[in-house]
Amino acid sequence: MKKLFLTGVILMFTVIVFGQSNKVVSAYNYQKYGKLDLAKEAIDEAAQNEKTVMSAKTWFYRGNIYYDIAMSIDSNYRKLDPDPLKVSFDSYMKAKEYDTKGEYTADIDKYTQAIAEGYYNLGVMAYNDKDYKNSALNFEKAYNTNKNFGRIDTTALYNAAVAASIGKENQLAKQYYQQVIQLNYQKPDVYSSLADIYKEEGDTAMAVKVVEKGREIFPNDFNLLVSEINISLATNDKAKAKQDLELAMQMDKTNPSIFFAVGTIYDQMGNVDRQ
Repeated sequence: MKKLFLTGVILMFTVIVFGQSNKVVSAYNYQKYGKLDLAKEAIDEAAQNEKTVMSAKTWFYRGNIYYDIAMSIDSNYRKLDPDPLKVSFDSYMKAKEYDTKGEYTADIDKYTQAIAEGYYNLGVMAYNDKDYKNSALNFEKAYNTNKNFGRIDTTALYNAAVAASIGKENQLAKQYYQQVIQLNYQKPDVYSSLADIYKEEGDTAMAVKVVEKGREIFPNDFNLLVSEINISLATNDKAKAKQDLELAMQMDKTNPSIFFAVGTIYDQMGNVDRQ
């Protein structure tokens, strides 16, 4: 009887383990046939069970299922989680942690890049819908996802800055523009846009500092020169404004606004004969 009892315990244990492994297989099959709600339910259960929680396969499948949820054309599936791309990414990171043999490494690297592209596309869609804050945040997520794998997507970060700036999310915009500058992103309007934000906030000292740095790098950029002129006019630095306006006249000899501004500055400074 004792022997039979022990055999029964072993048999019961095997059934339990097999049952949990079945959850992983079931999740895979549900995903295969597009039943993402059932796939999510099965894989979430497997991810919480002590028998399958340390399996790379469990987390790899979970990453795949949540990615499909995020990309689904069915809004009911997309609503299954508030940020399925994040869950997908975190699941892949878990899979990588437990994948001691490197069985899923290549696929994980490929799929995490797809997650970054997914966030980027969400950023574009939110931008087109004029939801600028969410656009900026999704572009940031695209940047951070790539960064985790050594891929530096400065375009995503720049787009985050532009979206935040248009949406008047100044703190976010300044943060993104400063990061872009640190990454040596070669686009002069990064400096003019950041300077304009500081100017709008009344921090003319920082506005001057940013635009001067930009002009050191891009001395022939007309828009940066105009930004510097506007800051000089706002701070009543007529001498600097006159100097820059004269340079602007050389760069653009067809812009009547520049000549009018130069004349106004000369008049204010008493140089009537130069008008």
